[in-house]
Amino acid sequence: MIHTNKTFIDQQDPNGIMQTVFAQAKARGLFPSSIIKVRIIPFEYSIVDGADQDLIHIVAWIMGGRTSEQKKDLADRIITALGTSLPELPTISIDVRDIVPPTYSNRELT
Repeated sequence: MIHTNKTFIDQQDPNGIMQTVFAQAKARGLFPSSIIKVRIIPFEYSIVDGADQDLIHIVAWIMGGRTSEQKKDLADRIITALGTSLPELPTISIDVRDIVPPTYSNRELT
């Protein structure tokens, strides 16, 4: 999930941002593209260093079993790609979290 300021995302190409994240996740080869899901959740207000500032924070939920190095590589490549496509954005962060397989359930539509 991509969390960002509503005013910032209203001035951007949300699909382009999601495609950038999707492309980096797919390129890592950690999971098939059919299970990669990207969403943007805009928020109304934020403060960074005591002031209103545009930002993107990504929470990447991935199925457990990937190494710390694989997760760090995924995070770094997403940050780099977004930084390249959004050079005016001062804050981009990511938190890669494990989904615990025994407690996860999903129904894929076919």
